[in-house]
Amino acid sequence: NNTKTMRISLLSFVFFIFSLNQIYLINADPAKPQLPMQFNSTINVNSTFVGVYSQVFNGTYYFDAPNEHNKYELFYDVMYNPQLKLLTGIYLVPGANYFVTNGVCRSWNGQWFNFLDLFYDDDTVYVGQEEIDNRNTNVWEQKYHGQTFKYAISVEDNSLVQYKYTFPLIGYYQTQTFSDVVAGPSNPKLFDVPQVCFEPSPLCNGSGVQNISIIRFHSDTDYSLDNHNVADLIGDVYFICITLGRDTHPVDNLVTSFQIMTNTSFGAYAKCNSGNCVNNTASVGRAATYGAKPDGGQCADNTDIGTWYSLPSEVHCSENEEIGDNGCTWKVNKQFKTISGDCLKQQGFVEACKEENYRIPLVKASQKLLIALSSTDTNYGGCPAVTPPDDLVWNPPRLKKQVAQNQNQKFSNKGMIKNAYLTRQPLHSEIYEFMKQHD
Repeated sequence: NNTKTMRISLLSFVFFIFSLNQIYLINADPAKPQLPMQFNSTINVNSTFVGVYSQVFNGTYYFDAPNEHNKYELFYDVMYNPQLKLLTGIYLVPGANYFVTNGVCRSWNGQWFNFLDLFYDDDTVYVGQEEIDNRNTNVWEQKYHGQTFKYAISVEDNSLVQYKYTFPLIGYYQTQTFSDVVAGPSNPKLFDVPQVCFEPSPLCNGSGVQNISIIRFHSDTDYSLDNHNVADLIGDVYFICITLGRDTHPVDNLVTSFQIMTNTSFGAYAKCNSGNCVNNTASVGRAATYGAKPDGGQCADNTDIGTWYSLPSEVHCSENEEIGDNGCTWKVNKQFKTISGDCLKQQGFVEACKEENYRIPLVKASQKLLIALSSTDTNYGGCPAVTPPDDLVWNPPRLKKQVAQNQNQKFSNKGMIKNAYLTRQPLHSEIYEFMKQHD
């Protein structure tokens, strides 16, 4: 009996140890799989910048870590309007990055970064399983200085299903979902940056000098037009909508209407921020809103969706110069009126933006803005004028600067959010691209 009891006890102990081992194996975190460092796939990108925009992109993604190349080919609607389509190629290559949208190239300095490197970091830990698009995935996550990086890997074949990046501090959320992943190298020619990125943009066949009305949305400390992006009324109303529609108190809270005189041989629209214009400082730049026309709408009739302009200081005529003198191409004729964003809100401007679902062109919101700028009678939608500082000089003496080339200017990351992970992640640079449209 004692022998029988010992045998039963021994078997029970062995079964207990086996059960513990099975439990451990069941509960153990899966090992991180070796993801391909070269692949292409279908991609869906859902990008949200709270209070600014939410956009869905669809297309194809090419990844080549050994040669430090990424490329996105993306199709998307312009700000909720399915009639306005953009085709964007994003080339992330060593030393520079390029956006080519509807035939127009923008470039900026950048450092190539392998977004999969963080997956293998020791601080990226397993957090469980999640079903994504009917696919079972294992999910790893890392939190870093208020940011979260998530990688979802297919349980079935260990392919990358989703990469998710969130930065709640600035209200930015992006999800990249991959499907039909094909491991292996892509044709190297796919990563060749288009020649348009290295050639000067041709000027429009202008019709001489014209007076045009423009709008600038700005802070109470910066009324100047030098090195700023501006627009006609329809072209600027969207930015005013999204800024005044936020719950926070925006830095930009004034709207000023101007009339400028300009040479109509317009160049490519430049990104003007932090006192500098890039991609074109030799002429007044022009584009359709969001560049949502062939060649960005540089020379097109954009009355349906609005027009953006860039005003480089290098070609701003002084008070005593005429258009064309010493290469200058624009000057301020008149500052018409400045109104406050608070008054616009009181006149139902934000409600008009929401009623139209922030969809370009915002016809009702544009009408609200036009009435507010045209009238001071608050009973009929007008707004009282805000008096600019007395010491403003609209056409100051020109500084002796060499006029820059029309294209291939690069802008630095100065003034961007200073975070290495953020600025190097694929597609996160689009945050800045959006923020840089107007400042």
